[in-house]
Amino acid sequence: MPAVKGATGIKLRIEQKTDMKKRTGGRSPDDADSFLILLELCRERLNFQAQGMEGNRGTPARTFQQRVRLINQVYQNVSYEAEEIAA
Repeated sequence: MPAVKGATGIKLRIEQKTDMKKRTGGRSPDDADSFLILLELCRERLNFQAQGMEGNRGTPARTFQQRVRLINQVYQNVSYEAEEIAA
């Protein structure tokens, strides 16, 4: 879907399949592409959230901030001393 700038901001414009094929070099979205686009639209616009098998909203094991702190720990004990090269 091409974006069109309007008076109230950027809007998505639906286009004919033949026009889309011309724009994308003959490629056409299949059913999986269409489903994933619709799913992302529902997540973005309707605030859909993933749920577990029991119907409970899944919670990640670590938050993004916790992951960043864990990854950055690698740099806490780094020594930047010159290495001796054996000849």
